[in-house]
Amino acid sequence: MKKWNLYTLLAKYGIPPRVANIQDSKSSLSGTDTDSQHRAFWNYTLIPLLKNFEEVLEVQLFRRFNLPETGVFNLDSIPELQESEDAQSNRDIAEINAGLKTINDVLRKRGENTKPWG
Repeated sequence: MKKWNLYTLLAKYGIPPRVANIQDSKSSLSGTDTDSQHRAFWNYTLIPLLKNFEEVLEVQLFRRFNLPETGVFNLDSIPELQESEDAQSNRDIAEINAGLKTINDVLRKRGENTKPWG
C-alpha cells in the first residue's frame, strides 16, 4: 500500500519516478530512459506551470498597467531541454539528403562561414 501511495502521489503531480530517484529493482534504466523522463517532467509538469504563470503575469501586471514589456521564462539553459549535438547533426544530414536544406543553410544556422559550392 505504501508503494502504491507513493506512485499515486508522483502521478498526481506529474513526476516520473526516476526524477524522484525511485526505481524498481527489477528494471534498470539506461541514460536515454532517464533523460526522456527528465525531459517529460519539464515538458508535461514544469513548463505548463511556467506558461500559466506567464499568462497570469501578462493579464494582471503587463496589460493591467499598459506596460509595453512582456514576461516570458527563458528555458534555453536547461540541460534536459537541450537537444544533443549528435541528434542535431543527424537531423541536419537527413534534411540535406532529403533536399530540405542546403549545406549553407546548416552552416548559417551554426554561425559558420558558408561554402561557395554549398
